[in-house]
Amino acid sequence: MTDAIQLYSKIWPGLEHWRRQLEQSPRPQRLRVEDLSAPSTRVLADLRTAIASAGYCCYRGPSTSDANAVLQLCQKLGLRTLDDTLVGARGALTVIGKPSTASAAGAYRPYSASALGWHTDGYANAADASVRAFALHCVRPATTGGANQFVDPRRVLARLVEANPSAVKTLMRDDALTIPANVRGGAVLRAQRSVPVFAADADGYLITRYTARRKHVRWHPDVSAARGAMMDAIAREAEDVQAIVLAPGEGVICANVLHNRSEFVDHAGLDARAYLRGRFFERLE
Repeated sequence: MTDAIQLYSKIWPGLEHWRRQLEQSPRPQRLRVEDLSAPSTRVLADLRTAIASAGYCCYRGPSTSDANAVLQLCQKLGLRTLDDTLVGARGALTVIGKPSTASAAGAYRPYSASALGWHTDGYANAADASVRAFALHCVRPATTGGANQFVDPRRVLARLVEANPSAVKTLMRDDALTIPANVRGGAVLRAQRSVPVFAADADGYLITRYTARRKHVRWHPDVSAARGAMMDAIAREAEDVQAIVLAPGEGVICANVLHNRSEFVDHAGLDARAYLRGRFFERLE
């Protein structure tokens, strides 16, 4: 256990204090945010406290499709630099709408109606472009389905450290997970990249890159047992996590925690499913 604690301490400072707080922390509740563009000091403090405790926080705000208002809320929490994706306008929140095979988004599973397994956003990003936070705001939900679960990777790491510390060390290797190059029409949109599952940024805070996808990813052969241990730790942690279906005006802001999404059936016509999403390089203040 001593070796495991030392290993964990290298990744997450203040280990013992955090572990005590973790056991005492209640599960996140939806916080009311009356004005997304100009939240009160108290609301911002409550959001920060909830996110620091659980890694994420759900909020209930006014029903709006105003991406600028959602972006202003994120900026008040210190999230300023967006990770521009291959889908959507640069420097703006991505609109995740009705699945379409006719658009560029149709080529990517997250923009389809299929279920999404456990993952963190931006797991294919370079080390100097780590996604440390993201926000998801519901404009219109799907007709049925589309529920999310969110799990704090610190909790998963804590389980691994206690049950299988050697798995943590293996998952920290730089080539634990390899994402092949993204090539479309002969053009390389993103080069092949190998990344660790668990790493620490310059300030010692946890960076997690993970996907449960079986296609378009390759795990190092030596990571097979450790990957299984992590999958088990996620499943055990998720047993107490309620699936959330966001209503119009509701959203989630998080420290890029592990999350999934169930399959959904979309509306038709003007009532199509619509969400706003932003990925950020900054850590939540």
